[in-house]
Amino acid sequence: GLGGPFSIDAAGGLGFSSTMPSEVFSQSFQFLSNDDADIKWIGGVDYSKEDGKVFQTGDTFGQSAYSSQTELDIETAAAFAQVTIPFGLAWSTTLGGRYSQETYDIRALIAPFTARSEDSSKFTYTARVEHKADDWLAYGGVSSGFKSATLNPGAPTQGRAEPEEVTSAEIGLKKDFASRVRLNTSIYYAIYEGIQLQVIQQSTGGNFLTNGP
Repeated sequence: GLGGPFSIDAAGGLGFSSTMPSEVFSQSFQFLSNDDADIKWIGGVDYSKEDGKVFQTGDTFGQSAYSSQTELDIETAAAFAQVTIPFGLAWSTTLGGRYSQETYDIRALIAPFTARSEDSSKFTYTARVEHKADDWLAYGGVSSGFKSATLNPGAPTQGRAEPEEVTSAEIGLKKDFASRVRLNTSIYYAIYEGIQLQVIQQSTGGNFLTNGP
C-alpha cells in the first residue's frame, strides 16, 4: 500500500536504493461462445489503474539522501475480440484484434519538480490458419504486439521511451507418437520497432528506459 513510514537504511552501503510502494486495481469482463459451438468466439474488456510512488536515495556508508521522490499514475483500458471459424474437413482460421489505450503520469516531489504525461494507443491483431489430422496439427500465422510509451519515475528528468511495436510470423507442427510423446516444432520471425531497453549510467549507477536503434 501507499501508507506507512518510509525508512532509509544504508548501513555499509554505497550506491543507490529504491523503494516502490503501489496500489493496483484491475477488472476484466469476458464473453464466450458455448463449448459445443461450431464457431468459437471470445470478447471482452480489461481495465487497470496503478497509483504508486518511487523513492530513490543515494547511499554512502550509512548516510543517505533522497535523489528522487516521484508519484506515478498508470491507467490502462482495452477491448478485444477473437473468433475461430472451421472450414473444409480439417481446417480452421482464427482472427482477432485488440485495442489498447494507456495514460502514464509522473510528478516529482522534489526539485526540479518534473511533471510528465504520456498517452499511448494501438490496435493489434492476430491471424492464423490451422490444419488438424488424427495425430498431427500444422499451423501458420501472423500477429502484432504493442508496449505503451513509458516514463522514468526513478529518473524523471530522463524523458520517455517511445512505444514498442512488434510484428511476428510463425509456422509450426505438432505431432503425437503413440500416446505419451509429442513433438512440437516451430519457426518464427519477428520485427521490432522502437524496442525499449534499460540503460545504466556509468557515472551515477542509475538506470532508465529508452528506445534502442
